[in-house]
Amino acid sequence: QAHLRDELGVLADGLGVQVHPQGYQFPTAWAQAASWNPDGPRTVGEVAARQARDVGIHVLFSPLLDIARDIRWGRVHETYGEDPELVAQMGLAFIHGVQGDGGDSGTLATGKHFLGYGHSLGALNQASTQLGRRELTDTYAEPFRRAIAAGLSLVMASYNDVDGVPASGNSWLLKDLLREQLGFNGLVVSDYGAISMLHSIYLTAPDARHAAAQALTAGLDVELPSAATTGGLRS
Repeated sequence: QAHLRDELGVLADGLGVQVHPQGYQFPTAWAQAASWNPDGPRTVGEVAARQARDVGIHVLFSPLLDIARDIRWGRVHETYGEDPELVAQMGLAFIHGVQGDGGDSGTLATGKHFLGYGHSLGALNQASTQLGRRELTDTYAEPFRRAIAAGLSLVMASYNDVDGVPASGNSWLLKDLLREQLGFNGLVVSDYGAISMLHSIYLTAPDARHAAAQALTAGLDVELPSAATTGGLRS
């Protein structure tokens, strides 16, 4: 148990269930979506949640609610595909499997990545997303809208910038769209090291402390995987 917990840490992505020799492995989300049967992702969510709880983990960083329409993108196999309706139905099934129909399973699901992460220039990972607000809101946010209405507990902001503004420091994205328009009232967490990228990659902040302030002001609640930037702020 202790060894397994150390190996898993907080990874617990749940994409094909636990990434560990002792965990069950299922087809990727892309393959699950090809079945057109939401019962599959629901079962995967149930098994992932049960295995996570067995080692003391209560948050899964899944499902991916990204819409992916360019097969060159390296993470396309982690998504449920290109259609908002299919992504929404598969994602909802997984969430209900993880959290239970009444949200009482003892495990929470995380919808990611918010937003437009799978629509990057040249299909490059972490590259810029150049979509208008209408398409972002009506198409790419639709799976999140449905998941939030069904009780999604956490949302993970994405690495990419949206029209030149990094998602982790984008108040329109995380406050106006996610909180106000979509009605999300759960926790917003960063992707791993994304806040540090505000000063190391995007140069919108001069140092780690300013990056932390920028992200928290924009609407992020929790830095992952550690307090690399937020640890420098005054309590």
